[in-house]
Amino acid sequence: MFIEGMLTGEPVDFIYVGGSKPGSRRKVNVSLVFQHEPDGRVYVAGYCEEREANRVFALDLVMVLSAWN
Repeated sequence: MFIEGMLTGEPVDFIYVGGSKPGSRRKVNVSLVFQHEPDGRVYVAGYCEEREANRVFALDLVMVLSAWN
């Protein structure tokens, strides 16, 4: 969903259990999905509407709000 959001320009909604406000809902315009090391964490970077700034989120701390078939 993050790569699709990045390609379409549509914001992605999710709950983030990390950061300064754990459990808060985020809406992010994704600009990058990346991994520093081959076996390391995957990250999502983009503009967070809630914080009104660019932020980086660890994918393993993301809870998906909805899924599709």
